[in-house]
Amino acid sequence: MTRNRLAVLGLLREHPRHGYQIDQEIKKRSMDKWANIAIASVYNTLTAYEKKGLVTVKKEKVGNMPERKVYHITSKGIKELAALVEDGLIKIVPHSNVVFLLSVGFITNIPPKKALEALIKRKEQLEAHLAMVNEIYHLHKKFVPFNWFYIIDSCLKRIQTAVNETQYLISKVKTIKAWETVLKQH
Repeated sequence: MTRNRLAVLGLLREHPRHGYQIDQEIKKRSMDKWANIAIASVYNTLTAYEKKGLVTVKKEKVGNMPERKVYHITSKGIKELAALVEDGLIKIVPHSNVVFLLSVGFITNIPPKKALEALIKRKEQLEAHLAMVNEIYHLHKKFVPFNWFYIIDSCLKRIQTAVNETQYLISKVKTIKAWETVLKQH
């Protein structure tokens, strides 16, 4: 996934790191939460990048600790990072939440009560996520550079919009009197 590729190469561009350091930096920047980057995906990405020549590995021994791999970005990796960043800034992915949108499109295939229950659960999950991102927002507000703060602020606004849109759907489902008629209109 692009988010893993960007995070790993971006962090290695800052300076060489071993896998655990990458994971810790991802957690420090809360990328594990808002970008959904997990440690397993970090190691998988590092292995793939090593095979592609985007990173090199130097083994390091510190004290009595087991030997660890320290990853260094290569010039090929720097070019790949630049391409990923540029593509990420340009590319617009409309309807990135395709499964949800398709589910809304076919919502009349389930009873209205089930639709309401599902939408209410979705709204509760979004509100919990909103609270978590809001906490990150206030935690990082004064301490992170503008570009990293923009990400947090953008996430906060997008989740709030999703909450509002879900509430709108809930109110629509509640007001439709003839659910079966909606299905037959197609």
